[in-house]
Amino acid sequence: MKLDVERLVLPAVPSVLETWTNSFGFAKMTIHERSQFLGYTFLDFEGTVMCQKLLMNIASSDSVPLIGM
Repeated sequence: MKLDVERLVLPAVPSVLETWTNSFGFAKMTIHERSQFLGYTFLDFEGTVMCQKLLMNIASSDSVPLIGM
C-alpha cells in the first residue's frame, strides 16, 4: 500500500482456488471487473480463474504498522 498498489491480481488454478480465497483473502474477479483492465497486460493461462485482493480493505485502525518493526 505504501507503494500505492491498490490490488493484487493473479490467475489461480481451480484446484487451489479455495486456498487463495479462504486462506489469502483473494476473490474471483467478475467479468465486469476484468473489463475495467482491458488496457493492461495480464498473464492469463488457459483453465485459470482470475482473482484479486484489494489492498485498500486491509488497512484498519486495529492494524499494526509494518514500519519500525
